[in-house]
Amino acid sequence: MAADITAAVKALVERPADYAAVDAALATVPEDLSVYTPETAKAVKDAVAAVKRDLTISKQAEVDKMAADITAAVEALELRDADYSKVDAALAAVPKDLSGYTDASAKAVKDAVAAVKRGYKIDKQAEVDKMAADIEAAVKALAKKPADKPVVNPGNKPGNGSSSGLPTTGDPAQLIGLMAAGMGVAGAGLGIGLRRRKNAA
Repeated sequence: MAADITAAVKALVERPADYAAVDAALATVPEDLSVYTPETAKAVKDAVAAVKRDLTISKQAEVDKMAADITAAVEALELRDADYSKVDAALAAVPKDLSGYTDASAKAVKDAVAAVKRGYKIDKQAEVDKMAADIEAAVKALAKKPADKPVVNPGNKPGNGSSSGLPTTGDPAQLIGLMAAGMGVAGAGLGIGLRRRKNAA
């Protein structure tokens, strides 16, 4: 009888540990860990890798700790920062001086630049990409201001009777002409006087 008892004791098989909590914790692990910071993603991977199956009920505490470690690591996950490289590139393409562009197109650029919000996480990457696209579109739509037309003084137009086309009083050509005319008149007067004297004689 004693031998039978001993054999029966040796034949006892310990029940397996309950892994329900572990399985529940594993179900909460995100499929894509690439959107999280490397440190927090690694903590989750390590907790998952530490799970050991086939432990018996006598080691239930270890199994429960596996579940707790996974849960804690998942709760500590931190999203990576959004990628602002496109935004930075778009900002670099904005002209430093917008005064040469139309008010409307320059304002569109300023508004797009002012709409940039930093500090977004990767889950809002689409919004960040839209910021960059809006800046790029506004820069492409910049329109130059029309060139100023020269102001024409109506008094300078030809054929309007303005005296601007006449020689000025200081014009050498005018002076020479006046002198020649004066000499001609004087010569004519002298000739008339001489003829009158001859006729009188």
